[in-house]
Amino acid sequence: MGNFWQRVRSWWSHSDAEHIARIRRDVATYERWRRPLIALYITLSLALVGLAVALVKVLNGLQQLGAQGGWAGFVVGAVFGISFGGLIVKCAHGLEMAFFYGRTERLLIQYHDALAELYLQEPEDQEPEPFENADGTPLPYCDDR
Repeated sequence: MGNFWQRVRSWWSHSDAEHIARIRRDVATYERWRRPLIALYITLSLALVGLAVALVKVLNGLQQLGAQGGWAGFVVGAVFGISFGGLIVKCAHGLEMAFFYGRTERLLIQYHDALAELYLQEPEDQEPEPFENADGTPLPYCDDR
């Protein structure tokens, strides 16, 4: 149990630079696997549509033969329907994540880089901007000094 808490503590105790480096690695890994994931989820979606069409044809054939399912058919159909619905939700979520994932992480990296660049450009002997306007009135968002 102590090992678990050490891992949890180490996860939160890294510096900002390590956090940004970890996010950069995650975004790069995701970008590398994005196209294969899109292809996989599109293929799975098409396979599910084909399976649904085949299932409808099989059910129509069984109905024409006069097969009576009863409660067993209802239970099997309900379980299959729930499973099929779950797969549809998973495919839709996978496609959504493949197309729209990582905007927040990319913006975080972009802003971190911009702030780092500003920090490197700022001379050390420059005085900070005053908290008042040219006429001596305090700025509205800097009332307390």
